[in-house]
Amino acid sequence: MKANSNRDPLIQERSHQNHSSENNEIKQLNLTRIWLLVSDLLSLCLTGSLALIIPFLLGRNINNKYYWLMLLLTILLILIYYLNHLYPGIGLAPAIEIKKLTTATSTGMALITISLFIFQKGLQYSRMVFLLFWIFACFTVPLARIAARKIGLFLKTWGEPVAIIGSGCEIWELHQHLENNRLFGFIPKLLVDFDPNPSLRAADLDQVPLINGEFLWEHKSLLKSMGITTGFILVKNLPFNLRDLILFEDKLCIQHAILISEMDSIGGASIMPYDLQGILGLEVRRDFFKRRNRWMKSGINYIITALCFPFLLPVFAVISLVIWLDSPGAVFFSQKRIGYQGKQFTMWKFRTMVKDADQLLSEYLKTNLNLQEEWEENHKLKDDPRVTRVGKFLRRTSLDELPQFWNVLKGDMSLVGPRPIVADEIKNYGDAFRMYQKVKPGMTGLWQVKGRNNSPYKNRVALDQYYVRHWSLWLDVIILLETVYTVLMKIGAY
Repeated sequence: MKANSNRDPLIQERSHQNHSSENNEIKQLNLTRIWLLVSDLLSLCLTGSLALIIPFLLGRNINNKYYWLMLLLTILLILIYYLNHLYPGIGLAPAIEIKKLTTATSTGMALITISLFIFQKGLQYSRMVFLLFWIFACFTVPLARIAARKIGLFLKTWGEPVAIIGSGCEIWELHQHLENNRLFGFIPKLLVDFDPNPSLRAADLDQVPLINGEFLWEHKSLLKSMGITTGFILVKNLPFNLRDLILFEDKLCIQHAILISEMDSIGGASIMPYDLQGILGLEVRRDFFKRRNRWMKSGINYIITALCFPFLLPVFAVISLVIWLDSPGAVFFSQKRIGYQGKQFTMWKFRTMVKDADQLLSEYLKTNLNLQEEWEENHKLKDDPRVTRVGKFLRRTSLDELPQFWNVLKGDMSLVGPRPIVADEIKNYGDAFRMYQKVKPGMTGLWQVKGRNNSPYKNRVALDQYYVRHWSLWLDVIILLETVYTVLMKIGAY
């Protein structure tokens, strides 16, 4: 009896800890859902306000029945978002999320339109209000979600704790990848290394606990006690007799097991899973190389550029005047870049440097040998003495890139794609240059929205490969939306 009485408090304490962690997990998951739901509500309220204010300013009669319609639309869209698994939104690839949001928003608008037609109320409402609501919602909701994620990560109101289980240095690489892509919402809280001779140290992992796999095997309820129910399983180099932990969640209390492929080059929205009666098959789709998709991308490029050009002409005139007054020299700067199929083309920018900039660079590097490595790696200098006063502003705001709309109209470039490189940079791409030259370079791309000049060159090459392999119309849309945020925040611009 005495022995039993001694064990009971320990059992009760362990049970209490598990129960407490489960409650905390439920609370965190609910908070995460609520956080994104509030973001959608606010963005849809803003959308409804804009859809009503603009017709009112144009002299349309807006009565109380429109407010009830906007409220009904908002509630309906939130319900459709929920049914499309958009809450809590953790782990959603941006391209997939914006596709789901656009489809769900369009479905909600169609349901309201059909309902008004059935009940013969359609003529009582302005079609302009419906059109504006739909257009604004397709932009405000995704943008608000990006902002909500960034704020939520800072306030710790959005995200899910995860464990990374594997063997060797791949654990560190995945940890770094999740840290660099925090908007996915996976926050590493524990790393488990099954390597008998681990090379990683806890000090290398930014305070994230690192334990040996044997310790986890002996304390199977550890993850549950930490409130972790999602595990990333690195099957590469993992001992075969331990791989069954991904099949039986009760062994380590992992409810959501995410397997990391041994093939680094595949992934993203282009992967289609197949269940072959117990065997997992993955189809790697190459949507970008389909002719109809190329035509669609080109058509969208021309339409958007043609619509923007009338509004850009006054901006061009003002910038040209300021450049001319600030320093002597031409207003525009041209340079040979490598484009589609490896062919050279002339890319245009507003001039941001003084005259004879190339000669000055050569002299500057001779007297500042420590900067030669920076130039050879990035083909840019963070503190470039050749940049003019106006040029610094144009670069920080990315306004110097606007003349490339002309390159898009000519067909040399695309709105979205790999950043065009000069001939000297081909050696940095290696075998990846094959992928680069299969598409037209873009005014913006994944590199620009993932840190730009703050990102190492090898990351730029990897992002260019990813874009070509996993292109979709929705990926282009999310890159364009993130470009707006990146430009406004001046991220990585110099």
